Amino acid sequence: MRPAHFSGPEPTTPAPPAEPAPSDASAPGPAPLDSDDPAAVWSAVLERAMQKPSWAWLRYVELANLDDERAVLRVVPGHREVFAFITDVRLTQIGKVIEDVVGRRVRVTIDRGPTGAPDTGDAASGQPGQPAGGDRREAMGLPLVRQVLEIFPEASLIDIRETKPAPPTDQKP
Repeated sequence: MRPAHFSGPEPTTPAPPAEPAPSDASAPGPAPLDSDDPAAVWSAVLERAMQKPSWAWLRYVELANLDDERAVLRVVPGHREVFAFITDVRLTQIGKVIEDVVGRRVRVTIDRGPTGAPDTGDAASGQPGQPAGGDRREAMGLPLVRQVLEIFPEASLIDIRETKPAPPTDQKP
């Protein structure tokens, strides 16, 4: 019973809180593909992975082979700079997406071509205007360069220039 000077409807007991909506992590994903065709599997992988802008570089990679235990990726000809993005962590991440698509665990490897190493873009490669191999490797190891390439996956290293410190100015107090 309420005092007479209070107006309005009688208070009610609060309703129990609603159950939280299921998170996307617990929601089942699409059913695994029935096919082991590399083109079909890679198309499904790209459909899922390209939702993340940081994975845009994957469009320059293809699934070369898929068997019961292993998926072999290959860089599309003309885009060997993508090797700079392919780390063990990324191969593991791609493996999880492939696992979701095919419904089984596979180990992901990268086919680096006949030389077994990424194209360094040196003068011997016949690519004028590209940095020399040693300079390029050194520049690609710099934390700032790695961070820029992580943020802008479509960027590539074009030129390397050594900066010289500015000459000291003779200022007299």
